[in-house]
Amino acid sequence: MVIHKKLLRGSLSNHLRFIGSILMIAICVCMYTSFASSMWSLFYELQDYRENCNLHDYLLSVSNEIDNADALADQYGIDLECRYYCEISRDDGDVIRLMSANELVDRYVVREGGDLSGEHDLLLDRQYAKANACSIGSDFELNGKTYTVRGYYTEPDFTLITNSVKGISINHASYGIAIASKEAVSSLPQAAVEYLIRCRSDHFAREDFLKDVYASAMVEKLIACESDNRAAYIDGDLKIYTKGMQIIPLFFLIVASFVVALILSKLMKAETVQIGVLYAMGYRPMDLYRHYISYAVVISVCGGLLGIGSGMLLAPVLRSLVTERYSVPPFRISLEPGTAAVSLLIPVCFLVVLCSLFMISRLMQSPLTLLRNQAAERSGFSFRGLAMKGASFTTRFRTREILRNAGRYLFMVFGVSVSAVMLLLFAAVLGSLNKMMDETFSRIVNYEYMYTYADMTTGKPDGYRTNLNYLLLDGEEISVNGVDTHNTHMQFEDTDGNPVTFEDHGITINLSEKFDIHAGDTVTLKSRYTDAEYRIHIDRVIVSYAEDFISMPLDEFNTYFGYPENSYLIVTSDHALEIDPELLLSVSSRKNSRESIDETLKPVRYLMISMMVMAALVSFILMSIIISMILEDSRFTISMLKILGYSDKRISGLLIDFNRYIVILAFAVSIPLILKSSSKIMGYLSEMMGMHIPTYLNPLHAAIGFAMLYLVFIAVKLIMKRKILSIDPAETLKSGE
Repeated sequence: MVIHKKLLRGSLSNHLRFIGSILMIAICVCMYTSFASSMWSLFYELQDYRENCNLHDYLLSVSNEIDNADALADQYGIDLECRYYCEISRDDGDVIRLMSANELVDRYVVREGGDLSGEHDLLLDRQYAKANACSIGSDFELNGKTYTVRGYYTEPDFTLITNSVKGISINHASYGIAIASKEAVSSLPQAAVEYLIRCRSDHFAREDFLKDVYASAMVEKLIACESDNRAAYIDGDLKIYTKGMQIIPLFFLIVASFVVALILSKLMKAETVQIGVLYAMGYRPMDLYRHYISYAVVISVCGGLLGIGSGMLLAPVLRSLVTERYSVPPFRISLEPGTAAVSLLIPVCFLVVLCSLFMISRLMQSPLTLLRNQAAERSGFSFRGLAMKGASFTTRFRTREILRNAGRYLFMVFGVSVSAVMLLLFAAVLGSLNKMMDETFSRIVNYEYMYTYADMTTGKPDGYRTNLNYLLLDGEEISVNGVDTHNTHMQFEDTDGNPVTFEDHGITINLSEKFDIHAGDTVTLKSRYTDAEYRIHIDRVIVSYAEDFISMPLDEFNTYFGYPENSYLIVTSDHALEIDPELLLSVSSRKNSRESIDETLKPVRYLMISMMVMAALVSFILMSIIISMILEDSRFTISMLKILGYSDKRISGLLIDFNRYIVILAFAVSIPLILKSSSKIMGYLSEMMGMHIPTYLNPLHAAIGFAMLYLVFIAVKLIMKRKILSIDPAETLKSGE
């Protein structure tokens, strides 16, 4: 049919609008496809990796080796493997956790290089090796011994490389893991022992097993895999990243759909008389509907395909971002059929439905009404008699232009406000993260060194002591800390702004919000191994950012839990202490702790930057399309102004420059929106990262966000000026007005 030839001709004559709409849909689909493909590919590959390497179900720390380990494994239907380990401080201050190589549970995978072949060989984790330029084949000094680096490796129980099962802060430059033969590690004097348990069935008589273990060894802790952040923390991140990153492109897809619907409604309004002529020529409303709906279909399909292609190109970048934080083997990125279907069907279905509402309302009019274009006549009548006595020509002209294009300007305010919210979101998150870092290391943390003992010790060292006990709260494992009463190395405040002296019982704000616990409540905690219950009355809520705990005085802690008098596991000091390295599990400094948290926050910062870039790009497309449509509607006016002698600069000032006030208004609208929602956003990030992040919008960062938005407007203005230059004064003669 002849009418179908209009599709290509209409697209070419309005190429800026159609290309912009396609790009907006492509951006949304690109973000969805890239995150869905990379995250779900990592999810499936991670499951296969854990299954193939026999990831442990429980980690058992004991004081010494179990005498009848093989018999217990057969009796309880489990795989039980002994692993020796120790944390060794190097001369440069770096800490390496050296472990014996596993053969049955938590089997390692060599990523690069060769396997272990002798007692003087070891494998390093790739992140530490790359950060410290430890090449394959080089010598590596540990505890006075020289090892040869045979390659880089990963193992499933250390996807997050931290110095504790509850830690989430990482610093690949100063903390790493390595494996050597069992003979090499077990011969070290400071080597400790732990057992990796893999259940062969769903039933595991844990309490009975522990009773049998107690016959030959003292159990220090039994940790389920899901409670071990080193093995399971990646699961929470994957879920949150996947769910969160599906919301953002969906939101922008809705905005893109409105833009496309606006374009098509403008197209139909401009072709109202042509539609009436086609009616008179015998075309049916369904024929016209199919023609105009094809614009939505073509834009959706082209945008979807472009987005899928670019998303698959972006997916490796996101994979690198994730694998920079986690230690996982290389994995393939594949496009799932479901992801491709959603990427194509959502824009097609959404746009077809939305655009149909515009089209049906136009096609329901009679041919005679369309030929007379009565709707257009009524639309311009409401403000023709508008009186503005005493106002300048510029004010009267701009007022009439705003009224004539009120719908488009309102949509521009909405679209730019959404983009500004995204820019301010980046500013709020960045400011909140920086405030958390500054508050933690300028006010809260006042020690220079933290020493963690391998076993509980007693005495009164040169520093402040802390003892730990891990208990269950509503099935989740948390830390209960016994702290020296007047510990000045950790200067917390409570939610009322009062300094915390650890003379009473406190709970961190993150745990308080998570479990709905407040000052005055009594918390019931359960032992991880027995049916024993412990009740602790909470006196205050502590503002802590990087760690969660329940605190009580050290002496009361030791008495309540039956520990020796003056016993402790951690000591903090403002100077280096002379402690036998064989007694220590780990040593951390204030500098290393800050670097670790910085490393932890890197992925979130990168994510915010990508969101900022996307928001700026969406702002550019929105402004370009809407201002282009306004100029297209004003061709007759621009032509007449040129005939009257107005310069292109003056015309640009009348039609384009005043849009700066639209941008300022949109940014002003976005400020209360982001202030109202920022606490929820920070709560979401706090849950994702396992730390409390205060809500703070730095005025400087907000100003930078506004500057970016305004620079986008300037770029659009420079481009749109060329459109004014392209309009010939003869347009007045071509017009029927």
